Amino acid sequence: MSKPQSVFLLPDDFFRVIYHDKAISRIREMTSNDGLVHTRKAILQQPDNYQDVEIIFSG
Repeated sequence: MSKPQSVFLLPDDFFRVIYHDKAISRIREMTSNDGLVHTRKAILQQPDNYQDVEIIFSG
């Protein structure tokens, strides 16, 4: 069974305030996540790159 695709979608400066290393590690174990922060702007500029995303982790 494949893992659901997920992204972190929040301002970069909030990422480490909200998600600590252990939480990020667990999220990456349970989902397919590149561990990078994605922005609203990036998603709106290239929505096709995010069509498979099932879970959004935000702030």
